[in-house]
Amino acid sequence: MDVKRLRKKILVDKDLQLKLAGRLFGYWTTMWLLVFALPFFSTLAYRWFSTSVPLGQLFGHLIEEFWFPILISLLLLPIAVRDSIRFSHKFAGPFFRLHREMRNLADGNPAEEVRPRDGDFCVEFSKEFNRVVRKMNALKEASANRPNA
Repeated sequence: MDVKRLRKKILVDKDLQLKLAGRLFGYWTTMWLLVFALPFFSTLAYRWFSTSVPLGQLFGHLIEEFWFPILISLLLLPIAVRDSIRFSHKFAGPFFRLHREMRNLADGNPAEEVRPRDGDFCVEFSKEFNRVVRKMNALKEASANRPNA
């Protein structure tokens, strides 16, 4: 019976995944400035200079016009960041496990094969790494079983 191995950490590779989330936030901020802030403030300036309505009243009217898209974009941001972190698990997780096992090999310790989870990227890379692990472990076992001459 194949037991599904669940991820136990929210951030597998904190540096990589937080950088990815930061980039997503940067894209969102740029989009927000271009799609909402620029039209909002240009409309505010146009109406302020072309009418005698007080600025505070104009600002209130524009908030009434723009509140829904602003609210939706603010609600979508945490969903997009969470999704990008979950998506990044598909490559950060395998690289984290590959790095750990490569360190074992480099330190002269036996390494375990890396078994990708469903949906992980780098499956072919993991297969090739597993070939190296089997070969290194076999060589280590053969040298341990060889009588000293």
